[in-house]
Amino acid sequence: AEGYGGETLPAFERYFMGGPTSLRGFTIQNIGPKDTNGNPVGGSKSLILNVETQYPFTKSLRGFLFYDRGNVYGSGPDISSTSKDFDLGEMRNSVGAGIRFISPFGPLGFAYGIKLDRKTGESSGEFHFSAGSAF
Repeated sequence: AEGYGGETLPAFERYFMGGPTSLRGFTIQNIGPKDTNGNPVGGSKSLILNVETQYPFTKSLRGFLFYDRGNVYGSGPDISSTSKDFDLGEMRNSVGAGIRFISPFGPLGFAYGIKLDRKTGESSGEFHFSAGSAF
């Protein structure tokens, strides 16, 4: 991805997706453009949809169901919305369930996400642990 003035966008300024705070059911930061070795390189833009419904079991324990959809785009020099690497048909999808404990130190969560569009060599889903809130 290119930054200002044609410079290469540094990795810490790129978008990465996958894991408990973005696309559950997928390996952390493993969604989007990859290099020739299959390693994620990140992109200049991302598109994500997270839908979640919660059910309170007790005051501090909640169950939830979710649907996540998204992808990371823009690894090449052309990062316009008409670029060939920006394809809504390439968005990844997952569904799952989990439990969240609201502790005095912040929420602690466990979730399992199932890939709806599993590709060759990928696991069917992932377990995730989260501490704190995503923002």
